[in-house]
Amino acid sequence: MSATNQLREEHKIIEKVLKAMELLILMLKEGKDVPVEILNDTVDFITNFTDRCHHSKEEDALFPALEEKGMPREMGPIAVMLREHEQARDIARALGETVTKYGEGNKEAKQSIIQFAVLYVGHIKQHIFKENNILFNIADSILQVESSKVDEDLKKIQDTKIPKEVYDQYKKLADSLASAINGI
Repeated sequence: MSATNQLREEHKIIEKVLKAMELLILMLKEGKDVPVEILNDTVDFITNFTDRCHHSKEEDALFPALEEKGMPREMGPIAVMLREHEQARDIARALGETVTKYGEGNKEAKQSIIQFAVLYVGHIKQHIFKENNILFNIADSILQVESSKVDEDLKKIQDTKIPKEVYDQYKKLADSLASAINGI
């Protein structure tokens, strides 16, 4: 088993929500009203599952393991990923603030939701591509012996950030967002 299997599996879950977000963007561009609950669930998912759980696993387990093997944190792949995590946080924060305004009745916020959602989807798609096709391949090669320790560290971080039952709820939320959006 590779050190990155858990992270790759989480990317698949995140990609479900990105597809749902693309449908939301299309609906908003077509002038349709999207229930604020769906928008709030989307922001909740990207804030808590994608960032708080998934990105924490990378930042607190995978990246330190790579650093121990000589990969520098200040430059190269780790530095790029850390910078992109910060950018994703900023976009998610802005999206969340805009969704709040939309939920308060500010219909002009719809255009900003589109803007930040497009930005987030594009950013995370290219980020996942880089991790799956570059960083994780390097990590699997470098961490062959340590992969079980990294897996354990990833699990501990997950349990610290999001309890198992909440983690499982987010996995279900990814599926239900796509279904709910198709039903609008």
